[in-house]
Amino acid sequence: MNKENILNLQVLEEAARIGIEYAIKYIDQSIDTKQITFWVKEIVAHPFDSDPGTVAYAACHATWALFNINSIKTIQLGAWLVGKQ
Repeated sequence: MNKENILNLQVLEEAARIGIEYAIKYIDQSIDTKQITFWVKEIVAHPFDSDPGTVAYAACHATWALFNINSIKTIQLGAWLVGKQ
């Protein structure tokens, strides 16, 4: 079995982008995203428990952590992901 067939990097990169966009959309702070460049340095994934949803979720929470936002007070990511992939 070929790992490239199991973990599609382009799909996971798109999922990370979706997670970051979601996080920014639901930040209460005023952030000028034109002044910020987000760069995903690494996506750690495993063929048996990683999918676009988990990558988007991790990217979303990493973005909130960057801005020191308590993610417990935010709305859920799962409902927003429906139809985005």
